[in-house]
Amino acid sequence: MLMRAKKLITLALPIMLLGGCATDKAEKKDYKMQMAYQMKDISEESKVINDILTSQKPVEEKAKEFKEKSKPLLETAEKVKKLEPGEKYKDVQSLLNESMDLIKESVSQTQDGLDKQDRVLLNQGLQTMSNSSKRIVEAHKKLKEMGEAN
Repeated sequence: MLMRAKKLITLALPIMLLGGCATDKAEKKDYKMQMAYQMKDISEESKVINDILTSQKPVEEKAKEFKEKSKPLLETAEKVKKLEPGEKYKDVQSLLNESMDLIKESVSQTQDGLDKQDRVLLNQGLQTMSNSSKRIVEAHKKLKEMGEAN
């Protein structure tokens, strides 16, 4: 189970794909740059979560630490949802909104799984995170199709 959790979380957020979207430092106020900054934060916060879930700590300790350390991830997910894409990027933002909703759902399921020491709930949370990752990959593909991503 630990290996599965590590694989899912490691694969769950290929967010750095989106991190390379912005091209010009002078465009800091535009959607792509704001998105890139938020995606970088999501990636870093997800790594913290991954480290908690794959640690050798007792489940009770993981549950407490997960609850505390998942708050910044949820806050950043909200920031991503509040980005204003304009007409050009509305499809990309729609996929990111779905992904951020899945992140919230995943955190809730994972926390419940840890609190109740329920592997089924924990695995559901990990699968939901994997689904979130798929939406991010789709968003990146859309940006590539638009010629906006590497």
